[in-house]
Amino acid sequence: MLSIIFLILKILGILLLILLLLILFFAVVVLFVPVRYRLTASRYEKLKGELLVSWLLRGISLRIFYDGRALARGKVLWFRLFEKQLWPFEEEEAGGEFGEAAEPTEIGRPKAEAREREEKWPEAERPESEQPEAGETEEPDGLGKKKAEHPPLPQEEEGKEEEFEERLRATELSPSEGREKEEPDPALSGPSNPGIRLLLGRLKETVKRFTRKLIGKISGFFRDFHQSLKRIPKIWTEIKNKLANGRKSFERMREIFTNEENREVFRLLVSRGRKLFRHVRPKKIKGKLQFGFSDPYRTGQVLTAVSPFYGLYAKELELIPDFEHEVLKGEISVKGRIRMGVVLWTGIRLFLNKNFRRLLKRFR
Repeated sequence: MLSIIFLILKILGILLLILLLLILFFAVVVLFVPVRYRLTASRYEKLKGELLVSWLLRGISLRIFYDGRALARGKVLWFRLFEKQLWPFEEEEAGGEFGEAAEPTEIGRPKAEAREREEKWPEAERPESEQPEAGETEEPDGLGKKKAEHPPLPQEEEGKEEEFEERLRATELSPSEGREKEEPDPALSGPSNPGIRLLLGRLKETVKRFTRKLIGKISGFFRDFHQSLKRIPKIWTEIKNKLANGRKSFERMREIFTNEENREVFRLLVSRGRKLFRHVRPKKIKGKLQFGFSDPYRTGQVLTAVSPFYGLYAKELELIPDFEHEVLKGEISVKGRIRMGVVLWTGIRLFLNKNFRRLLKRFR
């Protein structure tokens, strides 16, 4: 009986040991097997690029391609997990807001449909709105064209003819009859021409509208000015509160930076950050890049900005400034790696510092 119990315990111990070894193995793999990245880009006629992030000898990989559009592809071993277009979006590429074509409206239909509808419906079966009114007869095309060529005279021309005939009859009257008729005073009767009366009416309406708009703008200006005067005390109170809060924030930041314990934390952050940057920065950079701006002074500024870092990659990266033309072309390849163990160890070192924890709580 005891031998059976010992055998069971032995089997359980072996299983637990195997499980612990597997957990330790996966932890070591995650912490010390680096995540590698590679970026290649070129620009001559158009921009092309590729970003590859891989882990476990490319057992798990993510690729992002760009050649006028961005495409992402994820793989595990030989199996493709996903493939998605990042830019431009599929809705934009299809056209329209939702990728659907707009239906033609009634206004945009051709006139041929109207002719087909007239041919399809005989005159007897047409709706009442489309049938000709009583007294109107359809005439041949020739007569219709003649009528179109000689349209009826407008009412104004008919009125002018009648006025001319009246003047003609008035001249035929005898001089005695002409003297008997008293001519009206034009100053009392006002302008007799209807065109002048219409012009004066329009001018009067224009003056009224302009006056109303001017009065409205003046009253609106004084109303806004009055509201602004009312808001002045509130604005002044807000300015004083902001100044008081800014003073408090400045005093708080000055206290933080002048404290000796906080200075120690800042020195720790700078040292650990420098080591982390050295770890994650690209290890290999190769390429040739020619650049230039329309202003030579700006080209010199960019060259001055990159010159402190150029010594790190002077053997493999060639920078060619162009002070005469506006140009950007060339190709570049960047490779590097990141170990999660280094990132985790940096975080642990910071968190173990009690001054860092105290400062972190203060900023929460």
